[in-house]
Amino acid sequence: DGALKAFRDVLATPLSQADVDVRLNATEGVGMALEGKGDVDGALKEFRTLENSDVRGYAELGLYHQARLLMTKKNDRETAKAFLVKARDRLATSAGGDAAGPKQEFLKSQVHALLRDIDPSLAPASQSNPLDMMSIEQMMEQRRIIEQLRRQQQNQQNQPKPQPTPSSAPAASK
Repeated sequence: DGALKAFRDVLATPLSQADVDVRLNATEGVGMALEGKGDVDGALKEFRTLENSDVRGYAELGLYHQARLLMTKKNDRETAKAFLVKARDRLATSAGGDAAGPKQEFLKSQVHALLRDIDPSLAPASQSNPLDMMSIEQMMEQRRIIEQLRRQQQNQQNQPKPQPTPSSAPAASK
């Protein structure tokens, strides 16, 4: 609830009206907050706003988020596939601008992975990228294992170190 209010407050500012990045990032935040609250239709509406912005990078991000929700929450794989193909094709033709750099590469990899889960023939695995060889479920399992190992390591670090007892301490020589 707090995140939703904060993102909506940002959207109401003059800065949001003047700066497209602020406005569209806040719009994505509203969509994510609505998704977190279980309002899938509300989230889809916000992500559609991103798509309709026609701002390179944000439009493709909106397509990706809609596809992700359609696939996971609405079980509409065909529409999700169409959105992902559109996002993939637009990302492939982008020439820098708002979608340049690591952010664009990350979005490309996410679109590719989700498209591969829906229809492997449209997004074959790349031998040069080991992450491309894993499904989303395998990546999530890897992430779960890593988090579990981190928690175990943190618990071990938080355990008190055994202190030597006076009887086990070496006797002082005279």
